[in-house]
Amino acid sequence: MTILAEAMEEIADQGLELRRAWPAGPTVLHLEVLDSGVPLAGQFCSDADLLQKLLKTYPRVTESRGRLLLQPNGVDRQLKTLAGRLLRGTCELISHRPERRAVLRTGTGANSCYTKVVRAKRKQMLLDSSLVAASLPLLTPAVLTHDSDSVTIRAVPGRPLHELFAGVSAGLGRQIGEMLRELHRTPVPTMALPHDAAAEAAVTADWCQRAAEWDIKLPDILPSGTCGPGERVLLHRDLHDKQIIVDLTESGPTIGLIDFDLLTVGDAALDLANLLVHLELRVAQGHSLDAGAWRHQILQGYQPSDLTRTQLPWYEQQTRLRLAAVYGFRPGQAHRLLVDQLEEAK
Repeated sequence: MTILAEAMEEIADQGLELRRAWPAGPTVLHLEVLDSGVPLAGQFCSDADLLQKLLKTYPRVTESRGRLLLQPNGVDRQLKTLAGRLLRGTCELISHRPERRAVLRTGTGANSCYTKVVRAKRKQMLLDSSLVAASLPLLTPAVLTHDSDSVTIRAVPGRPLHELFAGVSAGLGRQIGEMLRELHRTPVPTMALPHDAAAEAAVTADWCQRAAEWDIKLPDILPSGTCGPGERVLLHRDLHDKQIIVDLTESGPTIGLIDFDLLTVGDAALDLANLLVHLELRVAQGHSLDAGAWRHQILQGYQPSDLTRTQLPWYEQQTRLRLAAVYGFRPGQAHRLLVDQLEEAK
């Protein structure tokens, strides 16, 4: 049994449900689990000595179960204000990635807002991307407040596209493609670190290396080189069906876009590839949609240039391989499905 399998078994033995995991080196996993349906951050440490050292840096942690360190009530040595925010009882913890970020919700429905808590050194970058997003000619979250380690934004009305496939037609994809084209037509602001094809290849290679450290099997097909320069546009860089918010009003659907944390500048094909590959994955996961029809409609709405169409297969292959590595650390069949797709494409 691999160390990763042991970690998942230990999580299940403790009556916890694994939601997501992220490697923090070859011996530590950062975890987000559900404890009776409530999000709970934690860490798995395969090295007993390292676990003891880690425990000493978390004096307020009340639970250590086997090789698991659990971080109840928002305890986090890097997100220093999170526990205090939850203690006030005015917000709900939506997600908590240990030592990286957490999302809190205040209010309900149209009056709800979300607070993203990050490491203090990352806050300015989060604020800058949030302000750029709020200024876009799209339906995006307005920035309400910010402080030393957080940014609070207003909720965008509607539900994630991820939850609506069974109730909407692929024709909505045309409107989504038009929305994405509008984003990419926005004048590019001054941004210090553009994300080009070489940077994307490096991200993929890094995830493949992390997967190898935890004995996660991937096809030996890492794309070599890059695909050459493309159209330099403002990129969402994490575009998928959970970031697209659809409000089904009587006058027709309105579409919003959220989570601009990775906002950057790069090739238009990257955003398209990330969205299209996620739609393929949803089919494999059992969601009710025709990925081919959605792809056609999105591309019809977006109207990619010949250069972007040429780049698209390379970026799609990068995305499949990266997601195969990412989902190797999560429960379910997504990893296996992505690997099968990669094998078939050889």
